[in-house]
Parts: sequence; structure tokens; C-alpha cells
Amino acid sequence: MDTYHINKMKINKIILTACLIFLVSSMEITSVHAAAMSFKEDKAMIRLGGFFVRNYDTVVRVDSKKGPVGTFIKLDDTLGVEDALDVLRIDGYYRFGFKHRVDFSWFRTNRSGTKILEKEFTFNGETFLIGDEIHTNIDTNLFKASYAYSLYRVPELELGVSVGLHYVSHDMDINSISSLVSEDESFELPMPVAGFFFDYALMRKLSLQLQSETFLVNYSEVRGSMTDFNIGLEYRTSDNYAFGLAINRSVLDVEKDEEKKEISVNSAKTGYLLYAAYYFGKHKD
Repeated sequence: MDTYHINKMKINKIILTACLIFLVSSMEITSVHAAAMSFKEDKAMIRLGGFFVRNYDTVVRVDSKKGPVGTFIKLDDTLGVEDALDVLRIDGYYRFGFKHRVDFSWFRTNRSGTKILEKEFTFNGETFLIGDEIHTNIDTNLFKASYAYSLYRVPELELGVSVGLHYVSHDMDINSISSLVSEDESFELPMPVAGFFFDYALMRKLSLQLQSETFLVNYSEVRGSMTDFNIGLEYRTSDNYAFGLAINRSVLDVEKDEEKKEISVNSAKTGYLLYAAYYFGKHKD
């Protein structure tokens, strides 16, 4: 047999071997993805974790319609309020159909700070002067509930859209220790939101999860916008248990015009979430 035919046979053998390797690899990858997220109908999921906020910038202004115009107050710079904190966070969902579910989330932050004023400011008609020693406490609750619909759901991928409500309540106390002047304010911000979510199996027990929500509203009392973006990795250790790490970025810019005052809140926070999750359902191997 001449050299040409020998070389041709070698090339064909190499090509055939490569094709077999590619075919086997593709079958293995497909089976990995097919098993990675193939569950009997998961009726619910709940996860509990620590939310570690590392950059929490907030600017607040409260105008009293009977007093002087309020000042835009940057809480960390002006009042010495902490911009890093660790809080408990609860998330989860309940499915009531193959493509239908209800999502929920809750966490609470409590921030405080004490500082001697370097410049005066007005809050809800009350003026605080340079040199005053100010103690501030801010308690914030955030609750989210939404309906989610899966546009596309297969074992290795779920992609969908959502619509719901973010409810934020703020309780803010500002007290001058030196001049005994104090002011407190409570306000609530209900915000309709729409978003999308994406869940993709990277391998047998590891998945990439992404969720984004936003709103833009302008009606009689409330005007403004909000975006909330979350991306992370989740590792399934068994049929029902999982652990995850996610990064969250949230920006809020809202004005609320009430009968006695006008409130403006601009807030941006970045943090990460470390959590454990429990799925109510059996894994299908």
C-alpha cells in the first residue's frame, strides 16, 4: 500500500476518533444538563441568608409645607450614618403550576450614627445648627412579592418574566444631643415592579441565577424609578439542600408628595448574599 493511502487512512482514523469524542462529549454534556435541574414539580423553595451590604449611600430630603425648604442630607457624610451592615434576608417562592409561581423576599436594615455637624441642615421644618451633636437612627423594612411566569422551562434552563410590588417603609429619627432639638419621620413607598429571571445549569449541581426588576412611575403622589439586579451561583448538595452566593445592586430614586410634606429619597446599595436554601421536592436522577 502506497504512502498516500496510508496517510489517508490515518487522517480518516483521526477524523473518526475526533467525531466519536465530540459525540460522546456532547451526549455527556447533554445528560449533565438534563440531570442538573430535572426535578419533580418543586412546589416551593425557601432560603435564609446573610445580606452583607458594603456600600449603602442614601440622600434624603423632607420638606414641611409650613416651614423652610428641606436640605438634601447625605446620611453617611452629613450625619455619620454607617454605610456597611450585615442583615438577615429571607427569599423564596411557591409554585402553583408548571409555569406559574409566586416569589417573595424580606429584609430589614437598621442604621445609626453620631456626628458633630459641620454644616447646618433643615429636616421637616426643623433646622439643625453647626456644632450640634446629632444622633440618627434609620429603620428600613423591604418586602417584595411578585407573580412569575416561565416563558421557557426545560430541565437545564428556566427563563421568565415577573410583575409585583415592592413595599418599603422608613422610620427616621434625628436628635440633637446638645440643643435637645429632635425630629422624626415615617413614610412608606409602595412600588409596582416588572422584571425577568434566568436560571441555567452550568453542570450537574451548579447553576447560574440572574434576576432583574425595575419600575418607572409617575402618578399623583409618587414619582421616580428603581432597579434591582441580582446575579449568583447556587450549588445543590443533595435532593433538597443548596448553598449559594449572589451579588446584589439596587438603586432607588423616588419623590412622594403628601398633604403636609414632600419627601425625596435617593438610595444606592451594593452587597452580597450568602445563603442556604431548601427545596420542597425530590430530585430526579
